[in-house]
Amino acid sequence: MKKSLLILVIAFTFSSLLVSQPRQKYRDSRAGFEKQRLSEQLNLTEEQQDKIDQLRFDHQNGAIDIRSEINKNRLKLRKMMKDGEINKDEYFALVEKNNQLNSKLKTSRAQLFLGIYELLDDNQKEIWIENRQMNRMHRDGFRGNNRPHSKMGRFFDNN
Repeated sequence: MKKSLLILVIAFTFSSLLVSQPRQKYRDSRAGFEKQRLSEQLNLTEEQQDKIDQLRFDHQNGAIDIRSEINKNRLKLRKMMKDGEINKDEYFALVEKNNQLNSKLKTSRAQLFLGIYELLDDNQKEIWIENRQMNRMHRDGFRGNNRPHSKMGRFFDNN
């Protein structure tokens, strides 16, 4: 019985790993395609492309560190809840720290946007803004407007 259960768990884990990999590969290839398409639409010079690539690299490098710290704090909160030893001050400190880190991440995204925007000429700026608006409308169409997106938002939502 234990062997059957173990084999079943291993098979399920292995199959879920196989299924999840193509989705990530598709997402990565699509992002690369979108980046290439936008680059062609903007008719970027090689110098502009190099500077934009560096801006994106710097942003992504910093974002990895920020997200890692956010996830570590979330793990601490989960452990606190699981252990049943919730320290009010520590709990609020972790929540506040994550709020600051999320704010820092959003500021970094805004700096990336403005950094790219400043590299563009007037015609490229129009195309860039139009493309951003289309992406936002497309994204929000799937999420639904004014609906909470976080787990905690859904938890506290009274609708």
